[in-house]
Amino acid sequence: MNDLKNMTCPKCGKSYYAEGISTCTCVYYQPIYKDGVNINPDRNNISTQYHCLECGCDWSVSSRDGLHYDTKIV
Repeated sequence: MNDLKNMTCPKCGKSYYAEGISTCTCVYYQPIYKDGVNINPDRNNISTQYHCLECGCDWSVSSRDGLHYDTKIV
């Protein structure tokens, strides 16, 4: 699962959930461009909690640049 728009519960696999608290690191990454490409992209981490409305499972997802990199059942 790399696309946060297609989230499913890690326990039951249903896509019926509520989004809870979200936290984010707050570091400024100055854009540095080489040949028109930013070689110093924003690397802030976002962690969001979710609650499955189908089975009651709680989990959190960590992401960076809009892509998922870690899921933990709480």
